[in-house]
Amino acid sequence: MKNINEFLISNALASAWRQYHYMNHLSINNAIIHCENIEQSVLFWEAFKHFFKTNVEPKEFTFAADEKWENKNNYWDSTKDYKYDLFKSYTKHFPDKTYNIAYSIIDKEGSAVTNYGRTKGIFPEVKKQIIKNLNGIDLGDSRNFISAKVLIEKIEILAASKIYMGSPCSWGRIAPYFNTSCVFLADHY
Repeated sequence: MKNINEFLISNALASAWRQYHYMNHLSINNAIIHCENIEQSVLFWEAFKHFFKTNVEPKEFTFAADEKWENKNNYWDSTKDYKYDLFKSYTKHFPDKTYNIAYSIIDKEGSAVTNYGRTKGIFPEVKKQIIKNLNGIDLGDSRNFISAKVLIEKIEILAASKIYMGSPCSWGRIAPYFNTSCVFLADHY
């Protein structure tokens, strides 16, 4: 059974933010954050504090042992709903929509991202043609950030965009927090 002050954070930004939103909304201070990647989880938290009002702080970010992942549903089942309407109320600022489109398209070849056992993304030639004809800002990968500053800059672009277009990844999952509309490209299977 999950302890109410423990959270399990994967390498996915949107999943991490969803957990942080529940922690914040329920005023759970001094939570223990079990992480797939401690560095990324800390960057996600720094970006979260930049964009959302919060009065809580985690007690510790620690590497998630195998037993945590074996019981991941104990951690995630109670926090699986994004609750955009509720959590948007914590957004510090809704920027003017100065950009038309922000995008991120996963290339199927070489992709390590999977969904239900299938590799996510679209075929390289299709991606190339879409990008060639698309007038927007490429947000790039929604994982593996080098710093909180880089992550915050990318989210600021997303927040100031009218539309997110691309693969169903964390960018599209966090866009509604900033009233950015989404158009998802279906993965090629």
